[in-house]
Amino acid sequence: MGLVSVENNSTISLYTGSSIEGNTTEGWVDPNTGIRYDTLNEAQLINPEISNEHLLPGDRLEIDNSLLNIDSGASVTNISGSNRWDGITIRNCGEFINPVYPYDSSVSHIMGSISNVNEIEVDNSIVEFTQSEIYNCGQLRIINGSDVTIDHSDYHSNDCGIYAEESRTFVQYSNIYSNQSNGLSINYPSIPPGLLYESEIYNNVGNGLELRNSIFSIIPSARGSWIHDNTRYGYLNLSTASSSIYGGTQIYNNGSSEVLSMYDCFPIFANPTYIALPNVGDDNGFDPNTFDKYLLAVVGLPQNQTVNVSSLAVKISDNTRFYPSFSSYLFGEPQASEAEILFSCALDSIYTQAYEAAYDMMKYIGSDFSETVTAKKAIPYLPYLCKAIDGDPNELFLYLTDIDELALQEVKLEAISVSKLANGEYEEAIAYLEQIIQDPPSDEKELLAELDQAFCYYKLVTSGSKNLPAQCKYKPQSSSEYMQIRNSIMNNFTDVNSAVEAQPLISSNILISNYPNPFNPCTTLSFALSCDMLCKLEIYNIRGQVVKTLMDEQLSAGNQSIVWNGTDENGSSVSSGVYFYKLSTPKQTQTSKMLLMK
Repeated sequence: MGLVSVENNSTISLYTGSSIEGNTTEGWVDPNTGIRYDTLNEAQLINPEISNEHLLPGDRLEIDNSLLNIDSGASVTNISGSNRWDGITIRNCGEFINPVYPYDSSVSHIMGSISNVNEIEVDNSIVEFTQSEIYNCGQLRIINGSDVTIDHSDYHSNDCGIYAEESRTFVQYSNIYSNQSNGLSINYPSIPPGLLYESEIYNNVGNGLELRNSIFSIIPSARGSWIHDNTRYGYLNLSTASSSIYGGTQIYNNGSSEVLSMYDCFPIFANPTYIALPNVGDDNGFDPNTFDKYLLAVVGLPQNQTVNVSSLAVKISDNTRFYPSFSSYLFGEPQASEAEILFSCALDSIYTQAYEAAYDMMKYIGSDFSETVTAKKAIPYLPYLCKAIDGDPNELFLYLTDIDELALQEVKLEAISVSKLANGEYEEAIAYLEQIIQDPPSDEKELLAELDQAFCYYKLVTSGSKNLPAQCKYKPQSSSEYMQIRNSIMNNFTDVNSAVEAQPLISSNILISNYPNPFNPCTTLSFALSCDMLCKLEIYNIRGQVVKTLMDEQLSAGNQSIVWNGTDENGSSVSSGVYFYKLSTPKQTQTSKMLLMK
């Protein structure tokens, strides 16, 4: 097939019984330039910089400023017997207005199946996946202000889950399951915020739902949404503001704690429609030596503070199953102050998508109740809500810089950083994040600020900016490098196999990553040690079996690296697929994954 490009207000439609079939070739494609090479070695000899970006084998379908429609019963797949091909890029494809009949508008609709492609990328586009099936693919990536609806669809058996970045994702009546990574990952503010409704996220090798600096609500219904039987956390939130989990939601039987969140963004459990309370399940057979021990875990809880779980159904018969302690949680209805009543009204406005009203109320709380704990909860919402209403970021910046209450300086600085990031002012965001890094309120906040800096740096690089800040600790040159850094930092949360009592939730001592990833046949695993220590590095397959021990020895402080050539202990080549590398030291254990593609 080669490269098929559909451009300039064109439409490609597949009707029932039709298909597009791609085939891998001996060629390699640089996804940045579209240049194709006969062999990987030739590509790297001609253009050594290509090694910074993963090269893709085979065919590719590109939709640019046009429409892609795949009818029910139609498919995009590979030629029988061939390996996966490059995939599909849908770029700059917004709502298409018919010039002859302006009232006739449309967006890309995908109702058929997509399989056996490396990547499906939605870039600055509006796409609706309805009654579709995506399986045996690499990943669905939603980036750069896209708006994607996944409705009555199945996303399963892929190498990676759904990843959204600065894009709105609405998932309803759908299933995300049996993927070799997190089920659904939502990152950085979008217009409007994303939603999950009557959907199920389960049996994924990773976290069920993972949030970073996003507002993403699980909205109420009698059936509810279910997040269960994922190998790590059911719900992981590392944002600066809370998201809401409403009635009917079920989170249970995940491999680590059911809910893990920073204190700043601990979920707000609510039940405005008087249906069943959201429920965190008391799964049987949990491992008391890992974070599976905990139903709820909150990180960075200030002294003498609690989190409100009065609208959550959770068994409290075993009070050892709450981190850091049972007393960290408020199970009874709290006495509501005037500020808290107003804050609750603002949350109700977010629930009804009245974002402008919520924005005004949160600003009012920050100004008129600045001495209260409620103000510390309200101010972090402002950059997200300003983004949601497409408000004036300069007006918000002036509002934030005028805050002089000492107790609000931490949330003020974080809100400015998120606002700059959300507005695409990445250089300014890096500068404000550097202030957090230089005087961090906690190790966790320092690590997450470094993650956001890496994201901003990557966005500057990919935009072609020549003004690249020198102070960033991480300087990714491509999306793949950024994702490696992101995965390493996110995986610094407790590994599911490590002992709870011996390991903190986050440690900034060791970051391990591998490059390239995906790889064939070799990849280099790199990490840095803060001091001399015993290190054991093992490779596991998806069944949890040890494939190879790469090292088990005392190492000196400093940078370390070792190459895995894709063989087992007997020197035999292993098959294509997902593998895990596990680094164990006396201080911590860290696990991450990699993909061998032959």
